[in-house]
Amino acid sequence: TASADASKAVADAVTSLGVENFVPRPLAAVQIGSNVRIGKNLRLEGPVTISDGAILRDDVTLGAECVVAEFSIVGPNVQLGCRCHVEASAILRDGAAIGPDCHVSERALLRGPLQAGARCRFEEGCVIGAHSSHLNVARNGSVIIGNDCTFETHCIVLAPR
Repeated sequence: TASADASKAVADAVTSLGVENFVPRPLAAVQIGSNVRIGKNLRLEGPVTISDGAILRDDVTLGAECVVAEFSIVGPNVQLGCRCHVEASAILRDGAAIGPDCHVSERALLRGPLQAGARCRFEEGCVIGAHSSHLNVARNGSVIIGNDCTFETHCIVLAPR
């Protein structure tokens, strides 16, 4: 059969490489909880975990090993780097791009256009955003955040005028 031929071909290739105890890598796993809503053009770049009640809107990219917790809203047009963790009830939207190893705590709001570097922490209740109508902020700005930044609990950062 075809599967037997494929198995023999893999065994022959492994033998020719001199690898005696070949163990294939496990397939990437995606864990999706109940009542999750997923929009169009979701891109998963590796194993991810999407918890109960999360909403992933259109054009979302999740890097490998991302976790999106309960009742979080991600998208539209959001990119999360690998190993990002979005906690319960956090919101990322409208062109937010978050680098690898970032942590978005409970009830934080990140609204783009926004670019955050690697290893940033957005603590509980932060409001980080551009194109905000809050406090009459300019509508043409964007927020660019470097690496290793921490935004403390309930801080507000809005686009420049």
